[in-house]
Amino acid sequence: MKKCWLYARTANKDDIALAFQIEKLSDYANKNNLVIAGITAESVAGRNCNRVGLKETLQAIRRNQADTVLVTDLSRIGRSIPDVIEWQSRVCEEGGAVVSMQDSMFSYLKTYELLKLCFEQRCR
Repeated sequence: MKKCWLYARTANKDDIALAFQIEKLSDYANKNNLVIAGITAESVAGRNCNRVGLKETLQAIRRNQADTVLVTDLSRIGRSIPDVIEWQSRVCEEGGAVVSMQDSMFSYLKTYELLKLCFEQRCR
């Protein structure tokens, strides 16, 4: 059974919004037979991916505590597409995957596939 790490983020301190994200992620994990190995929740702006919570989450993948990072949507990782792609790439390099509940077309895509998709869309 796959082990997932739940990651929730709000830009401002909002315990209710964080709890709501964690509840949605937990429901998703349970419905998809994922074991919840840990949870990281933080209230910080998503301007970049140099954050304590993302470092903690990546460390969980590195230590084989989890093989999947589960988020409600990719904007929880960051607001900059290049930053999100770079962070997802780091997770993939460590043998993990990022799954977004809302952005399902990006779920389980390897970084090179995501980059290819971005470039194809841009060249049209």
